Amino acid sequence: MAAIGDVEEEAVRTNVAGAPASSTPAVRGQCTMSPMTLSRLHCRAFAALAATLLTTVAAHAATPNATWTVAGRQGIIQMVIVPVDKAQDRAAYEQQIAALCKGQETCFINFFTNSTNAALAVPLPDAIAAEPTALLRRSAKQGVNGFRWSCRLKRPELDCF
Repeated sequence: MAAIGDVEEEAVRTNVAGAPASSTPAVRGQCTMSPMTLSRLHCRAFAALAATLLTTVAAHAATPNATWTVAGRQGIIQMVIVPVDKAQDRAAYEQQIAALCKGQETCFINFFTNSTNAALAVPLPDAIAAEPTALLRRSAKQGVNGFRWSCRLKRPELDCF
């Protein structure tokens, strides 16, 4: 299948009403409800992308801290935001670790909560970096498979960080 840019010149240009464009030149990169002409392919691709982004943003905004979010990576270490209500739920971590490390012999994850709903960025903002919950270090090379809680959570485990 050709990329959007490869098909652009071959695309049948139509106006918004669906009639063939004859006298008005196509406007690249613009998808509006005006009678300007545009590529059907570009308009559909833009509409699908916009709908996906809006759905994702709306779902995330409607349920803050309801999902485990991979905030980013620093080298091989994944940084994951944990829902506040799951911060001490070991079984919930195990489910996420299984999904995030699936098929990997080596997997490093740092877990954090985001109780202030700070904007996600890498490196993590101080508000998030100050809320570590746990870390996972799985290394086939070193023969290590360790999970440690943050001492901040005041769990009974002695081996915390």
